[in-house]
Amino acid sequence: LINTSKEWPEQLGVGKPYNVDERIQDYLLFYCYNKLDNNKAEKYLKKIIDYSRSNIKNKSFSHWLGLKAIKKLEGIEASKKFSMQLLNSSHGSTEETKWIINNFFNTKGPINQELNQNFKIINEILMLN
Repeated sequence: LINTSKEWPEQLGVGKPYNVDERIQDYLLFYCYNKLDNNKAEKYLKKIIDYSRSNIKNKSFSHWLGLKAIKKLEGIEASKKFSMQLLNSSHGSTEETKWIINNFFNTKGPINQELNQNFKIINEILMLN
């Protein structure tokens, strides 16, 4: 079902966009495969990391998933380095990016939920281990 959410039916008329952010689906696939002790799990973390690093200039709550994937595969120092890159990006001073960094490093704080439609999804994913 998660893989089906990545499909772009031809009858939509516009086709699949060039650079689709599938980090939410990829994290859910990682989570499921990891719970099943399936070797495919790591592949999805790598996809999240690759997308996050190549799209660091774009403001997105999904960068939180990038930080989490980097920490799991490359360690805390690599995730700290990525968080500094986020803070030094053009969106580093935004409430959204500050929330990502604070919540990732366990300084939980409230956020204006109207900032982004993906906030609710990311917030639910935060509850997964």
